[in-house]
Amino acid sequence: MAKRNKTERDPLTDIQRQAVLQLAAGVRVGEVSAALGIHRSSIWRWQQEPEFVAALNAERQQLASATGDLLRHTRHRAIRVLANILDDEQAATRDQLAAAKTILPVAGTETPVGPTAPRLVAGLLELEMTTSEVDIDRRRANLAQQAFLNSLIQPG
Repeated sequence: MAKRNKTERDPLTDIQRQAVLQLAAGVRVGEVSAALGIHRSSIWRWQQEPEFVAALNAERQQLASATGDLLRHTRHRAIRVLANILDDEQAATRDQLAAAKTILPVAGTETPVGPTAPRLVAGLLELEMTTSEVDIDRRRANLAQQAFLNSLIQPG
């Protein structure tokens, strides 16, 4: 691997720059040193140099910013998916309830307010009760099935 000399514009060598990229991405020092073929003490020494620390912090900030941008971009798609689940009459009640419970905190309020609040709360309560009824019916069916299977296994 060719080693580039430090310059005023970039005070890091190529290998230091590679270390910065990997460390900023969360790779452990031991893994970085193995991947770059250097001793881990070299990385420790670099982490004491202001130029290296500045480059590492700048790379971490850039990654955090890019991650934030990605989350902001995908947030709208995720909310649309949840809204589609709420509007889908064929969706399971449990899925609609989960979507509603997910959307409310993201919308900035745990407690709905405004003219649609009573209707929304009533809908959520109805979904909650329906889900509970479905769970009870499912449990009853499972118990009945279990009792039937047990009666077949056990001699009468």
